[in-house]
Amino acid sequence: MRLSARSIRIIDERILYISKCIPNTFARRCRPTSEVMYYKYTELRQILLYSGKVIFRDLMASDAQYNNFLKYSVACTLLVDPETAQTFADLHHLLLREVVDEFSSIYAQAFMTYNAHVNLHLSDMANFHGSLDEISAYPFENHLRILKNCVTTSHNPLTQMVKGVERRRAVENGIQLCTPLQKIHTKEPNNVYIDHRRHICYEAQSQSQDSVKCVQHTETRPYFEEPIDSKIIGCYQVSLNRGTIVYLSVEHLLGLRRGMKINLRDMPQGCIANNAVIMALLHNQQDSLF
Repeated sequence: MRLSARSIRIIDERILYISKCIPNTFARRCRPTSEVMYYKYTELRQILLYSGKVIFRDLMASDAQYNNFLKYSVACTLLVDPETAQTFADLHHLLLREVVDEFSSIYAQAFMTYNAHVNLHLSDMANFHGSLDEISAYPFENHLRILKNCVTTSHNPLTQMVKGVERRRAVENGIQLCTPLQKIHTKEPNNVYIDHRRHICYEAQSQSQDSVKCVQHTETRPYFEEPIDSKIIGCYQVSLNRGTIVYLSVEHLLGLRRGMKINLRDMPQGCIANNAVIMALLHNQQDSLF
């Protein structure tokens, strides 16, 4: 099943629009579909867990495709979130089973490869270890770059690597490491905070000493209700005209999850008057730079 040229064009326009909504907790912004073969893992992860729910809506070749993607997105979100990885073990196991079962009928038997089958075992890993991020191999893969930079010539590469690691340790031992200070962001797109347990979204406007002026969205609705209520995974639809002004302490706001807001009113082919989608972020809260 192929997407039409019109759908691909709208997808690219949505990706370009949503890239402006991505907060600084993401290392990369997504690129157009013409560069999909060069996407990095973080770009694919961002589409899978967050923006894909909005990007592909009403544009995929069939509703079955979008529903299948949505089930996979929800299941992976449950697997990654430390609060739901073990609590909702039966749910994400059921969703992954349905995703794989539907995959052959939607995309043909030729696409039923090992990569599709291995998804059936992710639920067991999360149920045993907790969040999949806790057992991810990507931190080790990223560290290979540091080891590679220690090797400058082809002569005795192993010796160079060991000496490079020792030099790095010596430098780190001489530096007093401290936890970076967290700060409140009051400018878009970094100013969204979410009380996931109470289903309340905040947009920080300004800070005065220990108090932060925020727009509070209490009338949150699910962005979708199938396969589950999207509020469970921290995905909300809010009205931009119904926020109220509240003042919160800096300590309280720092204890909430960061969020990402996508204004549906201005998104290409996504006009829902004065509504926005707000999604709770699941990964490390440490700020990163683009």
